[in-house]
Amino acid sequence: MDESARPPADAIAAELGEILEGIRARAAEEPFGNPVLALALAISRRIDQGKLDLPAITALVRALRDRAFADRAERLAAYVGGIDGNTGEASFVITHPLAKGANV
Repeated sequence: MDESARPPADAIAAELGEILEGIRARAAEEPFGNPVLALALAISRRIDQGKLDLPAITALVRALRDRAFADRAERLAAYVGGIDGNTGEASFVITHPLAKGANV
């Protein structure tokens, strides 16, 4: 597959997301079906048809990794109070046992 014909990672992720939604919708009718295997089969078929190649899959994995990293960073920032140095330092002083005078 040449570079110009390769769909962007976001388009691949959206397409696979739609496939996964369809698999989940059929789960009630097929209770013994495995959604992971069904999605793997869909990906394998696209590889066999030439719709996906290694660079496209690599780009997809990178995009998903980056999105997951950004989501985790946002959750962590919300949990610890963001990146403002004064706020973070104040939280540390209040919650750290040594700051409260404990003998650790």
